[in-house]
Amino acid sequence: MAIFTQQTSLDKIELPDIVYKYRFWDDSHPFHKTILTHQEVFFASPLTFEDPVDCKNLTRYDLLTDDEIYERYLADSLERHPNFTPEQHKAFAVHWFEKSPLRDKTSVKEYMEQMFVQLCNRFGVLSLTEKNALPEMWAKYSGGHTGICVGFDSRLTFRFFGGGGKVNYYKTLPIIYPSPRHSIEEQIVTQVYSKEEKWEFEQEYRAQKLFFTKNATNSDRTIKLPKAAIKEVILGALMPDNEKQALTTLIASELPHVLMRQASLNANGSITIS
Repeated sequence: MAIFTQQTSLDKIELPDIVYKYRFWDDSHPFHKTILTHQEVFFASPLTFEDPVDCKNLTRYDLLTDDEIYERYLADSLERHPNFTPEQHKAFAVHWFEKSPLRDKTSVKEYMEQMFVQLCNRFGVLSLTEKNALPEMWAKYSGGHTGICVGFDSRLTFRFFGGGGKVNYYKTLPIIYPSPRHSIEEQIVTQVYSKEEKWEFEQEYRAQKLFFTKNATNSDRTIKLPKAAIKEVILGALMPDNEKQALTTLIASELPHVLMRQASLNANGSITIS
């Protein structure tokens, strides 16, 4: 699963040239309009997601055996106390193994839930897609074809945010094991970039952002992009003429480099972009 993070190179990640965001474009969704009026996007907490299991596939500390718990504390001792003798490392591991809350399944469940909430309070996801002509997306996320679809330069965007990549879809979400079986990065990537197959129609890419505060506010989660990141704007097939004119004027004034395109709804329900 190739995901761009601070520890990987963007050059090694396969990305489409443009990734898209579907948005409403009407007065009842003023914050949707800021994607163009202010070049702002919002990194949502996984706690707010519609999908009840999206990002909620937690690391399974409850599956650790006693031997694995002991080995975790032994590895911890080797890292933290390099000058210990073998006997001291063993005594350290035995001491913390006997006191470990990881052996109490109730405590483990509470710990997993607390860790998830703490992550969500500091972590945000921007959902995008590689496809600009998905009828389900236009219907659901662009006001029944009356909204817009904004195209972003994928590499500029992911580099600006410092993380992102393609979502992988599974019939059954993969089990995420604690370290050392899965590294911390592998745990986070699998948790954030795995969804059930029923969502595969979205063909999703995600950008991610970690906030250096315990509880990121909506203001923290609202990020302004460079204007150059926006490459194109597609007008919905059923967008009212007055909205088209207003949007055309806005683009010409604020984002003259942006290509404007038009979506058409075909008789069979498919969409053509011209």
